[in-house]
Amino acid sequence: MTGWRRFWMTWLIIAVTVAVFLFVEHGYQPGAITAAKLAQWGGVVGWPYTSWRSLIFSTFLHVSWVHIGSNMVSLYVIGPWVELALGPWEYLVFYLLGGAAANLTTAWLQPANVVAVGASGAIFALIGYLAVRWTWGAGPPAPRARRWLWTMLALNLLLTVAVPHIAVWDHVGGLAFGFLWGIGDVIRRRRRF
Repeated sequence: MTGWRRFWMTWLIIAVTVAVFLFVEHGYQPGAITAAKLAQWGGVVGWPYTSWRSLIFSTFLHVSWVHIGSNMVSLYVIGPWVELALGPWEYLVFYLLGGAAANLTTAWLQPANVVAVGASGAIFALIGYLAVRWTWGAGPPAPRARRWLWTMLALNLLLTVAVPHIAVWDHVGGLAFGFLWGIGDVIRRRRRF
C-alpha cells in the first residue's frame, strides 16, 4: 500500500483538525477567534478550571491560519513515521493521549488567565517518541534521519522559548510524554525478541 492510503490515520487527523478550525473560525459565531471563544470550545485554561473534555479537544483548536498551517505541515512530516511504527490505531491513541498529557501539563503550570490551544503538544509527543525509537530502538529508515530529527527538535525547542505566546509547558509536556511512550515501546519490543 502506497501514498496517502498507507498513512490514512494521519490524513484523518489533519482533516478533522482543519474541519474543527473552519467550524470554529467561520461556522460558529463567525468572526475573529477570541480567547473567550477558544475557552468556550475547550481551550485549556489554568487548573482547576480546565474540563476533562478540554484535555483532548484543545488539541484540535487553533488560533489562526498560520497556527494550524504550521502544525498540520509538521504533522504531515512527522505523523507517517509514527503511524508506520505503531500502526494506525495505536498511533491515534498515542496522538490523543500525547495531546492530553501536554494540555494537562499546561493546565497545571501556566497562568490561569491564559487560554492554550493547538496540536503542537501532540506533535512534540510524536517527535519525542521518534527520538527514542530511532536512537535506542529500531534505527531510522535513512542514515541522516536521526540527525535531522534531533536538529528539528532542537530548533523547535529554541522557537518555543524565543517566540512569545507559545505554550511552553504544552511542548514540554508533549515531549516528555513522547519520550516515556518511546521508552516503553522500546522495552516492550525488546522483550518480544
